[in-house]
Amino acid sequence: MSKSANQILARTDLSPAALPSPITTPETTETDGEGSRVVLFNDDHHNMDEVVLQIIKAIHCPMSDAVQIMLKAHSSGRAVVIITDKAEADRVAGVLREIGLQVTVESI
Repeated sequence: MSKSANQILARTDLSPAALPSPITTPETTETDGEGSRVVLFNDDHHNMDEVVLQIIKAIHCPMSDAVQIMLKAHSSGRAVVIITDKAEADRVAGVLREIGLQVTVESI
């Protein structure tokens, strides 16, 4: 993710103080009996805007939540995008992979 966090926050009219803290993950919904988490990894091939927009597309969240997930992956190397049932986790991972983002789906 090549842009600085300050650049994307400035463009989205968000400040670090406006972001929810700490990062929380959505509650698990277990419709098929198996919980899974989607983990996004940092990479240097996508800019921050691309990652944020793809997260929004994948999980239909507010921009501030997507920015927070992206910043967590950017700063620590990985971030949990969502915890949900296996089918939904696979769908979310597929959307994130559409632009070549690196993700895993982990059973929990």
